[in-house]
Amino acid sequence: MEFIFNKITLIVSGVLFPFQSLPPVIGLAFLALVTAVFALLVYKTISNQAQIKIKKRRIFGHFFGIYLSRDELGLIIKEFIQVLRGIVLYLAYLLPPLLVVIVPVLLLCAQIQVRYGYDNLRPGDQVNVTLSLAPDVNILQTELKLETSDGVAIRTPALRIQALKEVTWRVEVKEQGDHTLTFTVGDTLLTKNLRALTQIDRIYPVTEETSFFSILAMPGDKTIPTGSNIISARIDYPERDINLLGLQLHWTIAFLILTLAFGLLLKKPLKVNF
Repeated sequence: MEFIFNKITLIVSGVLFPFQSLPPVIGLAFLALVTAVFALLVYKTISNQAQIKIKKRRIFGHFFGIYLSRDELGLIIKEFIQVLRGIVLYLAYLLPPLLVVIVPVLLLCAQIQVRYGYDNLRPGDQVNVTLSLAPDVNILQTELKLETSDGVAIRTPALRIQALKEVTWRVEVKEQGDHTLTFTVGDTLLTKNLRALTQIDRIYPVTEETSFFSILAMPGDKTIPTGSNIISARIDYPERDINLLGLQLHWTIAFLILTLAFGLLLKKPLKVNF
C-alpha cells in the first residue's frame, strides 16, 4: 500500500513541477481543472443522461404546478410531494458516478494538502517541534536529544510533559533550505525534514507510526515503525492561504470554488447534463 501511494506522489510531483515557482493559486487551478474534466467525463459516461434530463424537467414542472395551485392547499401538498419524489430519483441517478469519482478525488486532496495546506518557513521564523512518545517511556529519565543541520538553531531546551508523553523544543530557521532534524530517544533515532524553501513542495508537518491513515494523510512521507519509542514527530508549520481574486482562502474552499467554476464552464462544451 505504501509503495502505491509513494508512486502516486511521484507522479503528482512530476505533473506539478512546472508550477513550483508560480503563485499557489495557479497550480491549484490546474488541479481543479483536471478534477472538473475528470468528474464531468465520468458523470457523462456512467450516468443516464436522458433520464436525468427528464427528471429535472419534471421537478421544474411540479414547481410550476405549485405556483399555479397556490390557492389550493391540497394540490400544493400533492405537487410538493412529487417534487420531493423527483429530487430523490434525481439524486439516485447521481450516486453511481459520485461513487466512482470520490475515491480519486480524496486521494488527490491528500496530495494537495501536503503541497498547498502548509507554508514554507522563512529565515527568522520560530516553530515548536514536538515528539510524542510511547506510554512505557519515562520522559523524565530517558535520554532525549535534538540535533539540527546548520540552517536551524535550537532556541529552548527540551520541555518534557510526562502526563502527555510529549517533548517540545523551539527552533529557529537561520537559512533557507531543506534542513534535517535528528531526534534521539534512548536508543531510537529518527530524522525529519524541516522545510524553508522558496518554491512550493511537499511539506509533512507530522510523521507517525505506520498505519493506513498515516500513509493516506501524508503520502510520500516515511513512517515510524510500529513498536518504536517514538509515536510521532510534529513541526508546527503555519497554514497557507490561497489568494483567489483578492480573498485569502483555505485551499479546500479555493479548490471547491475553482472546480465548480470549471465544471459549469465546461458543462456545455462536454455536453453533460446534471
